[in-house]
Amino acid sequence: MKKHKYGIVITSIGKANPVQLKPIAEKFEIPFEVVLKLIYNAPMIFARNLTKDIAEKVVTLLIKIGVEASVEQGEILQKIEAPITFDVCLYIKAIEDLPDTIGTLSNFLGTNEQKTLELLNSYPCVILGGVSEATVIALKNRLPKNVEVNFANPSTSLYCLELINDDQMAHHQV
Repeated sequence: MKKHKYGIVITSIGKANPVQLKPIAEKFEIPFEVVLKLIYNAPMIFARNLTKDIAEKVVTLLIKIGVEASVEQGEILQKIEAPITFDVCLYIKAIEDLPDTIGTLSNFLGTNEQKTLELLNSYPCVILGGVSEATVIALKNRLPKNVEVNFANPSTSLYCLELINDDQMAHHQV
């Protein structure tokens, strides 16, 4: 029985893109949405009760596509809990960073560039919701340095809007 006591822990989406995870979801017969939730809410347990050989092969595949994962056993698997999740928004400080930001964000979200631009221009400008801090860090590491990544726990944070102009019409509309 000890040979089936291994599990796979995903610690971060790392450098992977959602499109790369589809074949893994299909191979394991797991709905793609569930795989995305596991990846975006890392650290999470991807699989349990595997032989060491199978667990190592899957982790090798995950690492090859950019996911940060490891083979674990015993108490480590028991200690992993659902992480605190955050809403994420971006502040692009320099307009010249917009094209790179849209491209990077499109890859990260698995959306086309038009949809990404719509997300960035929508109100409220939450581009990702319900993701772990590991995902926030992975996104921040991919974006240009002039792009500020802000995140907040929606269950404990207060949201406010600051208008930094004197346009009375804009103030009235808000």
